[in-house]
Amino acid sequence: QVGEVAELGLNEVDFYFESVLSAINKILSTWGGEVKDRILLTDNQITGRYIDILPRRGADTGKTLSISKDLQSIHRTVVSYPKTALYGRGKGEEGA
Repeated sequence: QVGEVAELGLNEVDFYFESVLSAINKILSTWGGEVKDRILLTDNQITGRYIDILPRRGADTGKTLSISKDLQSIHRTVVSYPKTALYGRGKGEEGA
C-alpha cells in the first residue's frame, strides 16, 4: 500500500508496464527522496505493508567508507515479498 509520501515538488514521469521496483526507482530519480518500508503487526499477524517516500535525510559529502579504516564491519539484510497475483493486460499504447 502507499504509505507516507513527502511533498517533493512538481515533476513528470511516464510509467509503461513497469514493475513496482522500477517505478519506485523512477520516482526517486525524478523527485529525489528516500524509501522506507513498513510492516504493521497486530497479534502476530501482518495487517499492513507500506512503502513510504520521505525527504532525503543527510547530505552527499562525497566520503567513501572503507572496511578497517572507517568501518569495523557491515551487514546487509534483504527482505523480499513474493508476488502471488497475476494481472491480465489488453493492448496498450505507450505514452509520448
